[in-house]
Amino acid sequence: MDENVKLTMSTQPDNGGITIALDPTILIKNDLDNSAAKLTIDCNKPGMYAINVFESNNYTVVFPVKISPSTGFTVTANPSSLSDFPCRCPLNSTITVQSAGKFAGTVDLILTMFPNESSELQCWLSSTQVTISTPGGAATSTLTCIREHTLGGGFIAVISATSTENVEKTDTTYVVIGLEGP
Repeated sequence: MDENVKLTMSTQPDNGGITIALDPTILIKNDLDNSAAKLTIDCNKPGMYAINVFESNNYTVVFPVKISPSTGFTVTANPSSLSDFPCRCPLNSTITVQSAGKFAGTVDLILTMFPNESSELQCWLSSTQVTISTPGGAATSTLTCIREHTLGGGFIAVISATSTENVEKTDTTYVVIGLEGP
């Protein structure tokens, strides 16, 4: 390696929900085996975020970060990691919306894929709206993903859960999806 390594970063979505800092932003070439950079995250809005750290030699690391609300409900995925190896069959994950405390009501589910312009993988939710009928209860939907082509790759399915019953509440979860290449 002939040069120092410069680190840069970004977040998705870039909506002001988190701020990030990286220290140092340059790793010295003579000490790369012992170099480390500290990533600091300041959170002020619940949600699911992808933090992208880029280095000057074209290597990228993506960190999924979940910021949970303090009340209302939580949303989880089981399993949270899917792979179509070796069968290349449909992939399923159960999305559970669990009441936290006294919450009961209708919750809307929104699916967002990263990268969001891929025709390689088609994913959908069995229900985009679930109802928690009693405080402390839960409701589920199923995330199903099917490969459209033969290329491989990595994807992140982000499921956002939102309710406006009584007080607006939001939570998110994610599923990491790996597709086997040709």
